[in-house]
Amino acid sequence: MHGSVNTYKDVPGAIIILLVIQVLMAIKVGVFDGTLGDTDVYMWLNRVLQIHESGNWADHIIHRINPPTGYEQHWTRPFDALLFAGAWLGSLVTDFGSALYAWSVLISPVLEILALLAIFWALSPLLKDTENEVLGLLFITQMGVITSFVAGRADHQSLIILLFLLSLGSGIQMLVRSYNRYVCYRTGLVSALAIWVSIESLLFSLLIYPALGIFWLLGEKDITRKLLQYSLSVFILLVLFRVIELGQARLFEPVIDQISIVYIILFGLLTVFWGLVHWYEKRRGESGRLPGRLVLALSGIIVTGILMEFFFPGFFAGPMGNVDELFRRVHLVKIKELQPVLAIHSLSADNWLQYLARFILWLGIIIPGVPLLVYLLWKNTGNRRLAWVYIAVASLVYLPLALMEIRWVPYVAILMLPGYAWLVANIMQGITARIQDRVAGPLRIMTLVTSVIIFALPKVIIGDEDGENKNRACPLAPVSRYLDDVHRWGDRSRNILAFTDFGPELVYRTRHSVFSIPSHRYHSGFTDSYHIMTAVDDEQALKIIQERRVDLILVCPGGHEEHFYEGKEKNSIFHQRISGGVAPEWLTEISLPPDVAESFRLYEVSITDVEK
Repeated sequence: MHGSVNTYKDVPGAIIILLVIQVLMAIKVGVFDGTLGDTDVYMWLNRVLQIHESGNWADHIIHRINPPTGYEQHWTRPFDALLFAGAWLGSLVTDFGSALYAWSVLISPVLEILALLAIFWALSPLLKDTENEVLGLLFITQMGVITSFVAGRADHQSLIILLFLLSLGSGIQMLVRSYNRYVCYRTGLVSALAIWVSIESLLFSLLIYPALGIFWLLGEKDITRKLLQYSLSVFILLVLFRVIELGQARLFEPVIDQISIVYIILFGLLTVFWGLVHWYEKRRGESGRLPGRLVLALSGIIVTGILMEFFFPGFFAGPMGNVDELFRRVHLVKIKELQPVLAIHSLSADNWLQYLARFILWLGIIIPGVPLLVYLLWKNTGNRRLAWVYIAVASLVYLPLALMEIRWVPYVAILMLPGYAWLVANIMQGITARIQDRVAGPLRIMTLVTSVIIFALPKVIIGDEDGENKNRACPLAPVSRYLDDVHRWGDRSRNILAFTDFGPELVYRTRHSVFSIPSHRYHSGFTDSYHIMTAVDDEQALKIIQERRVDLILVCPGGHEEHFYEGKEKNSIFHQRISGGVAPEWLTEISLPPDVAESFRLYEVSITDVEK
């Protein structure tokens, strides 16, 4: 680990403030009332509970989703393993399910503490001890970071950000230090593990090539060996991780949205390229000139790209290229993290202040950050300049992405932090040097507080963009208790047709099955559920209901689903009619307890065996 002991001396104070923020966020989410952050959390818990109950690591099909075939997500096992390990330790003092719930609340704060340590480590080649004094507080108060690590919102996004920081630090070390194969292997391990966690990590795993490749083009020694060892280690580890994930039988199954032979081949080609370059340079005994290296690099990029698209059509469409088109149209386009920070097409004279506030909230740090990055890149020399080059290259990649989708904002916030920390630390040092001690102390504190809250103030203007909880009008815990009552429903599992966002929590809280969850891979349950709910004719809905063997239909008239199903006029589609209590004769409305009936209507499909 690089960096002196003084590098980490301000970590304890930052952790205390981090925990205060986490408690406040937990209250906002409703963790203390038994509510977890979002649908994804419940889905992670379902996956881990299935592993615990079945003991089958290799079974990726969630059997109580999309009956009778089940559903296989693109998520992978590393985050499952983290959740399982924590729950297993907790099960020494309580039951596994309770331990899993508690650990799902705590895991994001724990990962944020590790990320806090990681950012001090990663940026130590760039920052002095005085700048580290403010780094921790600035890191934990960035909106992109806060939303990535929320108590009660267990999701692999928090693990991805931690791995990004480790990759950033390892990549900088690869660049600034002389050739050391173990540094290359460690960087390869972080990258391969990150790709296993999520293909979103492929971007920062490939970032190492342009960051170091600039210096290879300029004739820097040892870059070829560094990139060869890095490529080889990622290639070998991806093979290993793919086998661990799905077994040898599925090693050659090509999928774009998770670790697979696609990415094994990609890093295999990169290994071959840098191996040939290394062989050529050893044979010639020289590094060659810039034009020749540029031609060689472009040729390698073009050939690799052609081969990847030839063997794996759709490769350049990315992990979301195979999204179910219906899901994309009615659900994916409405997900907050996939929205642009600024939707220019809807900007008007009436909402410009709202849009400006939104920009400052999410990406305000780039206003000082980008000019500071340019200045510090020019000002520094030696290894410190090399580290700033790495930050600059990463910023050029991530900043355009963050403008297009909010999901990339945490990466930009992290990349802008070293420059911003340098600015705040220098202002505070200037106050100390020029102002009397009695006044300097309060001014330093005011400077630090202002630097923290200045980008959060717009929250007052824009409020809660997602309404705090889009399904707050539809609390699923009470209705789930009713549905799971064995005295009312017996031991038999029922097939429940419900709004797709309800799916993961209903599976978690009951023994029943649902037809769909919010996930981009095609599943017929999503398509059929949507067609049932949007059916103009009841007989059209009945036909699909019979085919899918639906037992119960659950609707929440005042919830988000009202805007999900497309109906031009009142009562023009099946969902609108049953939400209003106008049901066909083959549906029997169930009388619900008062606390449940406030939000939901529940229907039982009453078709005779002959009709079925």
